[in-house]
Amino acid sequence: MSSVPSASLVRGSHNPGTPTTDEGRSPNPFSPTAANLDPLPSRRSLLAIRASIPAPSRGIVILWLLALTIYGSAYQAQFAWGERPIYHITGDEPHYLTIATSLIRDGDLEIFNNYRDKDYLPFYPWHLGDPRDPEDMHALYGTGGNLYSKHSIGLPLLIIPAMWLGGHSLAIGFMMALSALLSTELWRLARDVTGRQTEAPLHRGQRSAHEPGGAGRGFSGAFATATWFLVVTASPLLFYSDQFYPEVPGALLVTVALRALLQSTLGTASFVRLAIVISLLPWFHLRYIPIAAVIATWGLIRWAFPGLAGPSPDGKVMDGPTRNWVGAVLGTLIVAVAGGGLVTLFMRLFGGIPAVNDYGSVSLSNIPAGALGLLFDRQYGLLPYGPVYLLAIYGLLALPRQLGWVRSGPMLTLLISYFAFIASFSFWFGAFSPPSRMLVPVMPIFVAGLAVALHRWRGWRMTIAAIALALADWAIVAQLIAVPRLRYNYWDGKSILLAHLSQVWETDVTQVLPTFVVPEQASYVWAAGAMAGLFGIFMLITTSRPVSRSNRMPDGLPTIGSVVITPDDKRREDP
Repeated sequence: MSSVPSASLVRGSHNPGTPTTDEGRSPNPFSPTAANLDPLPSRRSLLAIRASIPAPSRGIVILWLLALTIYGSAYQAQFAWGERPIYHITGDEPHYLTIATSLIRDGDLEIFNNYRDKDYLPFYPWHLGDPRDPEDMHALYGTGGNLYSKHSIGLPLLIIPAMWLGGHSLAIGFMMALSALLSTELWRLARDVTGRQTEAPLHRGQRSAHEPGGAGRGFSGAFATATWFLVVTASPLLFYSDQFYPEVPGALLVTVALRALLQSTLGTASFVRLAIVISLLPWFHLRYIPIAAVIATWGLIRWAFPGLAGPSPDGKVMDGPTRNWVGAVLGTLIVAVAGGGLVTLFMRLFGGIPAVNDYGSVSLSNIPAGALGLLFDRQYGLLPYGPVYLLAIYGLLALPRQLGWVRSGPMLTLLISYFAFIASFSFWFGAFSPPSRMLVPVMPIFVAGLAVALHRWRGWRMTIAAIALALADWAIVAQLIAVPRLRYNYWDGKSILLAHLSQVWETDVTQVLPTFVVPEQASYVWAAGAMAGLFGIFMLITTSRPVSRSNRMPDGLPTIGSVVITPDDKRREDP
């Protein structure tokens, strides 16, 4: 007697309303699928890991190619038209490349012989480190009297394939490709904070869906693209696109984590992403441990309170959200394996966690000068070299209103804690490197602020301000490409860029901006005046025009500019 498959377990592809042939069969091939059966836990884990790495869309690929073209063009332009000398690979960069060279040639991390035999000459044709002086080699004595680099191993491991295939030249191309990948993630982040959290087109017309049903057509794709272009063509990301520093990988990891935490409900894939970010950050630099700690804290909060962020961007409300135990277990395993591996490596090399004194003394008294210097310093500040980020500061102030406190919390707490941590060092500026090196890992937060500013205040005042600041940005970029050495300063309080402009313009402008590397009383006065002026400009740009009676909502609903606050505390923008 033949057995008939149970309809509750197996179903075909034929559904009511499906076209059939004359024989009554569906023209579509039969594809049985199992129903009412949950996948095995191991399979769910594999699916979660796979889902944590989404496939790029065509628009993202186009953005990646455009960013790579911009970075490659800027890199080649300095050699075609730039004034000599050109500092190509300098600062800490050759030391990272020497670690990679040791791994490729010797298969170990012991670097004494590499400096002794001058294996660095192909990419650094000058004296790099005296083998008799560990400090000159940026090295520390480890177990057995061996010398190991004080720099983290994450970046050398990352560039090994490119170095092995094509030397440092291909590795430069790889870093540009990685920077272009960062730019696409920044586009996604800008889209997430200004509109819907599903893939949006690059052109205008995409409906924003922060609110139920996508209320308030925010054109998130257009604002994200504008933000992307301003960021890709400005300092600091443009000038770090070809640099061998862990800053770009760190910024990429931070962007991935922030996008995961923006979601209303964190699934298993989101917890896997967060765990990967937390695990990898310390491998790239121990300075990133506070960043990893903040991300881990917010991941734990979102796991413990799964409904904390409210309804999802499409308006769906989860009925009794529960804690994701699969995500928690997977994330804990990933972090434990990666963290245990790093500690084991340190124990094997140094017999403990190495004490690296890269950034001078640590003191709370350093924070005022360091925090102001990270923004305003004439040599290393973010705003003197990237003035378009003035708008980002305004956007950061509006983040809680734009996203709510839960979704904006990770960005704001991460930025504040990282600022305080870096500013507490006497060497908060990154020494001989392009400006704003220490801020590159948290630039995704500034990018989010810039996107919010462009999105919330899209009147003629903001348009004029954005265009003016973008033109100033590009003028600075053009000058730093024409004279590449102007990107590098000695930490003496004297801006080489302002000195050069003083010579060209025959007018002394060296004191126009303050110094916090060598802080003076006048620098604090300047900063106080600048912040007061910025607040005044903020009030001018963001003043909303009155809402006409025709635009008022019935029943006397309160409004803020063009944003309507409904009785159930939801926001939506008037069309």
